[in-house]
Amino acid sequence: MPPAETRHSGSQSVNPDDLMIEFLEAQLAADEQTARAAQPGPWTIRQTGRHDLAAIVEDTGRQTRHGVPIGPAIASLDGSAATRNGRHIARHDPARVLREIKADRDLIAAYREARAYYGANPHAPAGELHGLLTALKIRAARFDRQPGYQEEWRP
Repeated sequence: MPPAETRHSGSQSVNPDDLMIEFLEAQLAADEQTARAAQPGPWTIRQTGRHDLAAIVEDTGRQTRHGVPIGPAIASLDGSAATRNGRHIARHDPARVLREIKADRDLIAAYREARAYYGANPHAPAGELHGLLTALKIRAARFDRQPGYQEEWRP
């Protein structure tokens, strides 16, 4: 698969795949900045004994004799969905976000490497390049509510 058709904007040529990757990299940078500004994690949930109260705490691996996690509090939650929301928040702690960002950046690097190879070898079958680009589109689609996302990138 050859690289996407290049658009010409004034005196500059712009590859639409490059625009999508730039958009994805900007979203990853914003997520990384947010994750690094937060308490690093891992996080866990500490229930207070009431179904409508919970706390997100740093997971120190220590527990009370009743199995309640011991760690500095990160956030308190209340309301009928406190426990469910707390589990979700704890599961998506900054450490996990940073691992996902690294995986996305590795995927971008693999795509760029494949694109360079297939660009230099235009007669080679390019299924790998197509697959990597599709994977990047899938990963970028989770940011479809962010300004700058283009529907043409949707897989």
